[in-house]
Amino acid sequence: MPQQIIRPTNRPNEEYNVLQVLGKGSFGICLKVANRANELFALKAIEKKTEQNYDVSLFDMVYNRGELTEAEVRLYMIQLIDAISYMHDSNILHRDLKPDNIFMSDDLDLRVGDFGLSTEFTSTDERARTPCGTLPYMAPEMLKPEVGYRYEADIWAIGVIM
Repeated sequence: MPQQIIRPTNRPNEEYNVLQVLGKGSFGICLKVANRANELFALKAIEKKTEQNYDVSLFDMVYNRGELTEAEVRLYMIQLIDAISYMHDSNILHRDLKPDNIFMSDDLDLRVGDFGLSTEFTSTDERARTPCGTLPYMAPEMLKPEVGYRYEADIWAIGVIM
């Protein structure tokens, strides 16, 4: 990746060197960046203009309608599993999958958002140990730091969502 510098418009004295892309969400991108002092941060860059409107979450849809049809659940689950599979193939663990973080377009396309708690694994034997997420969607092992967890935590959340 060629070197990219981000200069926030509301903080003109700050700048961040983009190191890598951590994930892409419905409204923007999550980047690993370093400031001038070489401190590392996760930076969420929000796109101001999107091609489709993804302003309805799966939570909003279910709350407003009361339930989804079996065909709708199948359609959304196929898309969600594909999205999570892509993230896991890219070594990204979301850790906060829930209906509030799944967004729908007018064309019924699904997008996963809010990568604020996500983490990137750097090795195949690495395990996350920080208990984080939304309790009703968290896999039991996420509450046991001595055990740790990997991608199965996201799979558990998919089952809860379904």
